[in-house]
Amino acid sequence: MKNQYLFILLLFLTFACTNSTSIHLVANGISKYSIIIPLKSNDQENRAASLLQKYVKQVSGCELPITSNLKTGQKGIFIKETTGLHYDGYRIRSTEDGSVTILGGKRKGCVYGVVTILETYLGCHLYSPTFKVIPASKNLKLPLINLADSSVNNYRIVNYFSQAYQNDEDLMDWNRLFSRYIFASHSFNWLVPWETYFKAHPEYYALREGKRMPTQLCLTNPEVLKIAIEKLRKEMAANPTQIYWSVAQNDYGNPCLCDKCLKIEQEEKSQSGPLIRFVNQVAKEFPDKMICTYAYNYTQSAPAITKPIDNVHITLCSIETDRSRPIATDTSKAAKQFVKDIADWGKICKHMATYDYTINYHHFISPHPNLFVLQPNIQLFVKNNVFDHYQQSDIAEGHEFVELRLHLISKLLWNPNIDVSATMDQFLNGFYGGAAPWIRKYIDELQKDMVNSGDRLNIFGPPSIHQNTYLTAENLEKYSGYFDQAEAVAHNDTTFLHHVEVARLPLSYAILEIGKTNIVGPRGWWDNSGTVRSKKMDAILDNFYAVMTREKIGVMSEHNLTARAYYDMSRQTAGKVYVQNNFAFHKRVVPDPMPNSMNKYNHADLSLLTDGGIGDLNQSKPAWIGWETDHLELNIDLDTLLNASTVEMTTLWDTDARRILHPSLIECLVSDQKEKGFVPVGKIEIKGNQTNEKNIRTHIFKIPGNTKPFRYVKLKMSGNKFMPAPYPTVGQNAQIYISEISVNK
Repeated sequence: MKNQYLFILLLFLTFACTNSTSIHLVANGISKYSIIIPLKSNDQENRAASLLQKYVKQVSGCELPITSNLKTGQKGIFIKETTGLHYDGYRIRSTEDGSVTILGGKRKGCVYGVVTILETYLGCHLYSPTFKVIPASKNLKLPLINLADSSVNNYRIVNYFSQAYQNDEDLMDWNRLFSRYIFASHSFNWLVPWETYFKAHPEYYALREGKRMPTQLCLTNPEVLKIAIEKLRKEMAANPTQIYWSVAQNDYGNPCLCDKCLKIEQEEKSQSGPLIRFVNQVAKEFPDKMICTYAYNYTQSAPAITKPIDNVHITLCSIETDRSRPIATDTSKAAKQFVKDIADWGKICKHMATYDYTINYHHFISPHPNLFVLQPNIQLFVKNNVFDHYQQSDIAEGHEFVELRLHLISKLLWNPNIDVSATMDQFLNGFYGGAAPWIRKYIDELQKDMVNSGDRLNIFGPPSIHQNTYLTAENLEKYSGYFDQAEAVAHNDTTFLHHVEVARLPLSYAILEIGKTNIVGPRGWWDNSGTVRSKKMDAILDNFYAVMTREKIGVMSEHNLTARAYYDMSRQTAGKVYVQNNFAFHKRVVPDPMPNSMNKYNHADLSLLTDGGIGDLNQSKPAWIGWETDHLELNIDLDTLLNASTVEMTTLWDTDARRILHPSLIECLVSDQKEKGFVPVGKIEIKGNQTNEKNIRTHIFKIPGNTKPFRYVKLKMSGNKFMPAPYPTVGQNAQIYISEISVNK
C-alpha cells in the first residue's frame, strides 16, 4: 500500500510546471530519464516499459532504466494500468517540468500508449517483419502532449498465414491487434466425431434424401446434446482458464432435415433455429464460459423466436457477399440479405463478431481491388453493434499488397472513421519511396476499372474470370506501364525496388493465369497454329519465380501451393498443346446436364474443353469445367466425317479441399449421325473409392480400325453421387471435373 501511495504521489508531481516548452528525452546520447512502473507491475506494464526502452535505445543508443523508484535528479516516464478507459484506451500527458505519464486501460492500453509515442513522435514505423524504419538520432525531443484515445472495437483480430507475421509481437502491437482467433470454429465433428459414432449411431447425424449422412449433427437428438456437453466438460477441466468454447457447424452445408429439425426451422423461419436452441442448452450447462457458434452459410439468418442467451457468442460470416462493393450499398440479393441479417442478429445478441473475408483464398497473389471497400464494411459492422472482429486476410509474405492491407485493416479496426486515402498515401510513401505515386496510380486505376466494368469479386475466383472486364489485355498493358515507371524510379534503391517488384507479382500472376485459359492465341503461351511458344510468357514466368524465390515467399493459396510447385505446374501446363492433328480443337461441346458446381467462382466456359490445353492443379481449377452430378453426357460435333485413331479426355481428382472424383465409368461412342447410330468404341472403369488416384488422369479410347468414318462423339460418364468414406467430406455431393477432349488423327 505504501508503494502504491508513492506511485500516485509521483504521478501527481508530473503535473508541476516549469518554463520548459519541450522534453529533451535524450541529449547527445545521454538521458536523465527513467521508465517508472509500479513495484508490483503486471504483464502489460512490463511489456510497455520494455518496448519503450528497446526502441529508444535503437534510435539513440541510450538505454533508459526501468524501475519503480524515481531517483533524485532523475526524470520519469510513468507507465501504469488504470480503470475507466474503453477497449485498450490510453492517456498520455507530458508536463512542462519534463515528466511523461502513460495511463493504459486493461489488456494493452499502456502498450498502445508507448507505441503512439514511438511512432508519432520518434518516427519508428514497423511495416512488416522485414521492413522497419527506425531513425537514428542522439537527440530525442517530445513536445508537450495531452491526448487520449481508445477503440470502438473490443477484439481486433487479423488472420496470419505466415509465422513471421504471427510471431512478430512488436508488429502486432504497432497494429494494435490480438494475436489469435478465439471465437467459433467448425467443431461439430470434434464434439461428436463421425468416425467414432456414425457406424453404430447414424441417427446422431443429418438426415438427407432419406439417408443419414455425417455432414452435420442432428441437433434435436438428445444423445447428441449429452455427448457434446460431456466432451466440453472434459476439455474444460483440462483447460480451466479458457473462456471461449466452440459449438458450431461443420464447414459445409447439408444440415439435418429430419421432422424434428424441420419443425424447429419452420417455427424459427431460419435454419439457425435448431442450432441456437441446441447451443443455448449447452451454454446453460457452463454459465461461466462463453459458448461460440457461427451464423454462416445456411445458418446466416437469425431465428425469429429464440434469442441467444447471455453467454452465447455469435460470429456472423460475410462469405456470400461481394468483395468489390460496400455491403451496405450493394443492390445484390446476397448483400441485402446480409444487411438484414446483421441488423437482426445485432438486436438479439449480447456478444457478436463478424468473420469478414478480405482476400482471395485460392489466389493470394492475384489482383483483388477491394481496399476501398474495407472501411464501409467495418463501419456497417460497428453500426450494428458488432465490436468483435475477425478479418480473414491470411497475411503472409508476397500476398497482394499484404503490408498495406494489414496497415489499413488495423487502422480501421481501431478507428473506422480514418481518412483512408491519406492513410494509404502515408504508408505508400514510407514503403515504396519515390515509386509511391505510381503504385497509388495502379491501385486507383485497378479499382476504377473494376467498378466501371460492373464485374464482381469473390473469395475464390481466378484472375481469368475477369479477363474480359477489368483485366483486359489493354488494361494489363496499362498496369504494366505503371510498374515499369515505378521500377525506373526505384532502381537506385534496392529495398524500394524489391518492394515494387513484389507488388508487381499479382499483375504477372494474372497474365500467366489468363494465358492458361487462352493457351493458344495472342494472350496465351502458343501462337494460333500451336507450334510456336511465347518467349514473353516464359520470361514473365521465370521472373515471377525468381522474385518469389528471392523474397522467400512461401505459399500462394490457402492449401499451400508453393512457388516451386506453381512454376513446375505452369511449365508443364504450357509445355504441350493439342492442336496439330486434333480434330476436336475448338469444336463445340454440348453437355447434359449443363455444368454447375464450383463454376460460380469460375466461368463455365465450355470452349475450355477443346481449347488445346490441359488444366493444372491451381486452387480453383480455372481451366477445368465441373459438374455436381453422378451422370454426365458430352457430345462433340466434329463438323465433318473423318477417321481417327484415339479419343482422349482428361479428368480431375482432388479430395483435399474439394469433392472431385474421377468418373467411375466412362463410355465412348461415335456415329456418323447426330441423334442415332452411335457405336461403342471403348469403356473405362475405375473401381473402389479412389483413395490412391492420380490428380490428373487422361483416359484414352483407341478407335478400332474397322470403325466407319464418324462425325459425332459421345462421352457418357457415371460416378459417385456422394463422397464416400474415408474422405473428410463424406456424405456431401461428389463432383466430376473435365479439362480437355481431343480426337486425334
